[in-house]
Amino acid sequence: MSIHVFGIRHHGPGCARCLRTALTALQPDIMLVEGPPDAQEVLSLAGDQEMQPPIALLIYPPDAPQQAVYYPFTHFSPEWQALQYALQEKLPFRFMDLPQSIQMALVSIPSTGSRKDIGSPCLPKGEVDTPNPHASSGNTPATPAPAETTPTDSQHTAPGNTRVSMVWGASPLPPPGHPQGMPLQWYERASQDDPSSIVGASLVGALGGQGGCPPNHADPNTAHAVPESTQAEPTDDPLALLAQAAGYTNHEQWWEQHIEQRRDMHNLFEGILEAMTALRADATPKSASEALREAYMRQTIRAAQKEGYQRIAVVCGAWHAPVLVNPGPAKADAALLAGLKKVKVEATWIPWTNSRLSYRSGYGAGVSSPGWYEHLWTVPDRITIHWLTRAAHLLREQGLDTSSANVIEAVRLSETLAALRDLPM
Repeated sequence: MSIHVFGIRHHGPGCARCLRTALTALQPDIMLVEGPPDAQEVLSLAGDQEMQPPIALLIYPPDAPQQAVYYPFTHFSPEWQALQYALQEKLPFRFMDLPQSIQMALVSIPSTGSRKDIGSPCLPKGEVDTPNPHASSGNTPATPAPAETTPTDSQHTAPGNTRVSMVWGASPLPPPGHPQGMPLQWYERASQDDPSSIVGASLVGALGGQGGCPPNHADPNTAHAVPESTQAEPTDDPLALLAQAAGYTNHEQWWEQHIEQRRDMHNLFEGILEAMTALRADATPKSASEALREAYMRQTIRAAQKEGYQRIAVVCGAWHAPVLVNPGPAKADAALLAGLKKVKVEATWIPWTNSRLSYRSGYGAGVSSPGWYEHLWTVPDRITIHWLTRAAHLLREQGLDTSSANVIEAVRLSETLAALRDLPM
């Protein structure tokens, strides 16, 4: 009996491609993936040929749709590839994150609009939310946002101040000291679930090359990319210290060059696990919600072990990987999860767009350029040529002269510079 943990970045084409290769080699007999178990009944619909990403799982309580949560998928999402592999191979597939039925129950919304603390150590006492008394129950997102926040795609206000959230691995628990007036679906630090925010330069030793540190998306009030000048000082953030040591300042550049654009995926997941293990060696969970989520993941793995599965594939955000490799005794996790209340929730699939996968939309697990990542996924080779040729066509459509000679020289320059810098492209 063996557990194989694959720490990934949500919506990373390099991670997705490497995962498919690893699963083919492993031939697991069950797939456990970070995601909402509440959606288990609708997962089979993902096998329909007409179900084409980008799409999203929508989880919502029928009697309080303002707490709705989206889980976006696209072709290059590792979770989508894991699901497709399981459906094709007819393998058992289970989401293993803390169910949204529990996460939503951790914070309740009485009809008076007050937010009731039901015992979470993360929820400030007496915090109040004041929805419109004429609130609609519709789920359609719109552009208005809470007064204290920058409008983003991940914090929508539907008609009547109904609020929905776009997240991967989110929690309804606000971080301590968080300002009032934010949606009830609170966000974890992006660094807990997004390997680009987690790994930074820490994979330098494990993977070779240079590295970079991502922007700090810890504050939901500033969900857009944070300028380098406002990021934490290296002394305050070990990830920043690692990035500084590696010589990179742009996290996206490093991640794309050394992970998503990487052509040799050999030992990628081993390197990620080694780096995350080192980072978490002396760390405790960053929040009560993180502890609950990871306890539930371990319990799901233990359940699969008890059922007799021999090759268990676990796909999760890289930050969680080290604490899932060896679940250990169940007593502590069972005690932590005991007595948690639930609310009734329903799940369905809805259409989505690639533009909403951008972290500039406020999506904590987003990427800088979904179009570029889709290109990396769909074009197996000669990526630079195809990309610049496509750019030339677009320029010509706008009436701008772009000759074949321009494209040829741009490709030559790009590939020469990449070779000089020891980069894949």
